[in-house]
Amino acid sequence: MASQSEKGHAKNLANIKLLKEICVQVSSAYSPMNSQLTIASLTTLISQSQTDFMSWKSAVAVFKDLSDKREIAFEPIDKLVTRVNASVQQLNEPQQTFNDIQAIVSKIHGSTAKIKASIEAKKASSNDTTPVEDPNAEPIDPISTSQQSYDSIQSNFDSLIKRLQQIPAYAPNEVDLQIASLITTYGILNSTNTAAGSAEIALSKARNQRNLTFYAPQTGLYDISIKIKKYLKSNSATQNSAYKDATKLSFVKYVQKKKKKKAN
Repeated sequence: MASQSEKGHAKNLANIKLLKEICVQVSSAYSPMNSQLTIASLTTLISQSQTDFMSWKSAVAVFKDLSDKREIAFEPIDKLVTRVNASVQQLNEPQQTFNDIQAIVSKIHGSTAKIKASIEAKKASSNDTTPVEDPNAEPIDPISTSQQSYDSIQSNFDSLIKRLQQIPAYAPNEVDLQIASLITTYGILNSTNTAAGSAEIALSKARNQRNLTFYAPQTGLYDISIKIKKYLKSNSATQNSAYKDATKLSFVKYVQKKKKKKAN
């Protein structure tokens, strides 16, 4: 199901096409002095907007697929490392060895908790249908909090394996706890995380490009639509009919909210 913002972008794109048709029907009476408002410029803008909108939608689909695969791959890790820790605890090892393993496992648990919180936050934000009036929104950070957490889990899982390799007595009978199996699991974490991370960067770039084309001050689709309406209002030949038709077309800015920076 499309999100409210996705529907909003699509509606903006559909309405700018209708606005162009209104201008075309005015014929020779439509002669704005601003070159950005000409039919030729509007045609170019619509073409670019269509391209950027579809590129963003494709990037969203790719990221969702790879993100889901990563989530599935990482989901069992929390319980797996807990079992590894318990397996080590039964050995006759120095307390420092137990402390080392526990410290790594705790870091993994902490990163897992952040991911769960991030997923819940995204679910909550997806229910927020309020458009955001922020044409100067900062580009989205390509390395998100969740990405950093996945990177942390992957790195700490690798550290856990390396520390286990230094414990000669660690040779569990449970296959999935054996070092060879853990190495295989790490390979899966690495491949799925790398793929999802790359897709997230691509999505961020596509989203920023879409926002630039749709909502950049002065040149974006949204601002151009406002200028066209103002021109139609100023033109006595179009004020009654074309302008009234144009005012029926609504345009809304849907861009990411800026994150509040913590005070030092």
